[in-house]
Amino acid sequence: MAEGTVAADQLRLFIERIERLEEEKKGIADDIRDVYSEAKANGYDTKTMRAIVRLRKMESHARQERTRCWRPIAPRWAWLNAALLRKQEPSFLSC
Repeated sequence: MAEGTVAADQLRLFIERIERLEEEKKGIADDIRDVYSEAKANGYDTKTMRAIVRLRKMESHARQERTRCWRPIAPRWAWLNAALLRKQEPSFLSC
């Protein structure tokens, strides 16, 4: 009988930890949303910011492959085109 009580208590603790982490995750998501809202209010393009954040999360080789795929459309973005012609990764992509 004591083993069943221990298992139930352990399960309850796991569930409570998960619930606390979910609350923290929601709080962090709200904070991130606030930062994007603040950036947008200051005139920044949040869609571009999100793309940059996604790129910076990637490993270097994956990011290089992604930028290689962008070369055909790079002339539209002077900053990216200049970096690609120099065969350098744009500095804002570096972590």
